[in-house]
Amino acid sequence: MIRRKLTTLLLISAIILSCVALAGCNSDSDSSSSAPPSTANNSPSTGGTSTDSTSPNNSASNDSGAQTSPDAPPPADDTVYDLIVSVVYPSESAAGAMLQQYCDQIEERSGGRVQCTIHFSGSLLGTIDSMSGVVNGIADVAFVPSAVVADYWPINYKVLSLPFIGYPNTAAANTIYDQLCLEFPEIEEEIRAQGVMTVGTYMAGRMDLYLAKDANISMPEDLKGLKISIASPYCTGILTSVGAAPVGGTSADLYTSISSGVTEGAINHTSFMMSTGAFELTKTVVLFGERGAGPGLLKDVSKFVMNTGKYNSLPEDLQKIVFEAFDGYGRELSGEEVNFQMQHVGIMESMGANVITLSDDAMAAFKEIAEPICEESIAALESQGIKAQAIYDRAVELAAASR
Repeated sequence: MIRRKLTTLLLISAIILSCVALAGCNSDSDSSSSAPPSTANNSPSTGGTSTDSTSPNNSASNDSGAQTSPDAPPPADDTVYDLIVSVVYPSESAAGAMLQQYCDQIEERSGGRVQCTIHFSGSLLGTIDSMSGVVNGIADVAFVPSAVVADYWPINYKVLSLPFIGYPNTAAANTIYDQLCLEFPEIEEEIRAQGVMTVGTYMAGRMDLYLAKDANISMPEDLKGLKISIASPYCTGILTSVGAAPVGGTSADLYTSISSGVTEGAINHTSFMMSTGAFELTKTVVLFGERGAGPGLLKDVSKFVMNTGKYNSLPEDLQKIVFEAFDGYGRELSGEEVNFQMQHVGIMESMGANVITLSDDAMAAFKEIAEPICEESIAALESQGIKAQAIYDRAVELAAASR
């Protein structure tokens, strides 16, 4: 009975399996330095995710960068448009089932004029290829984490995905991101410059520490000597500064890495600990902030992006339908993240894991260690003429206000 219940919850946990994208940016393979995707498509004429899920991206935008939402005109023709969608999670997962529902909604609302074909489990595009695959027309829409295109989305990854910005939860992080896009149009401009446009945003779930040993972790120095698998390069500096050993490798190898003793744990998402089976090895969970709604060590900007040429080929009424569906999908995923994080940690606790929530003093100590890492990333972008400091400061301000 317990195993059946765990199996059910494991399927539910896949709602944020898209975070597997981070496997492509672990230290064993710097995917952000791969060749940039082709920009042969026309530059998008649309902006970022609207703060109103009923207001789709379209070719009209106001001077501030915010999106307008004109009434959709009557159908211009009876042409049937195929929409190829690529995601990395399986069809039987909660996220996969939810995506199917939103694609069915597109077909229904369009009167069959848009037909969606979904390629699940990375069967069409892998994580690292997701961006270039959309740019080059292999897929029309795909889930792209900023980590795999960090050099081409520097604001999104090297500013807005830094440690300890303090996003309180994924849904609030999405709202903060929407506001930042309105205030700083360059956030979306760097995405449009690659020949794609945002149709949905999902701030990936929080990262915490999971150890396959009993440990009393109360301050950063308690990590000294531990070999820890990392899912973000920003964890490297934090761990080395306290005498721990960050270990690269794909997140898909978590179970093997931990069970074989190559690592003693991981800083990763709960969903990935569950989906890889590594949760069964976990004896200590160290939470960066309260369970569920806490900020975690960091969150990543992730996007549902669409080929701009494909989007522009659709009549305006279909543009509206497609955008609203993927925007709504990203927001629903975001809204569920807190519940699933709590469920996943609860499962580990029920199997005997000790759950430690770091104190405010410990959080402040970790944040102090991360500050030089953040400053270095921001300074590098400032030297390139990017307003990284202003964007970062505003993100921190909005995050604090939302708590």
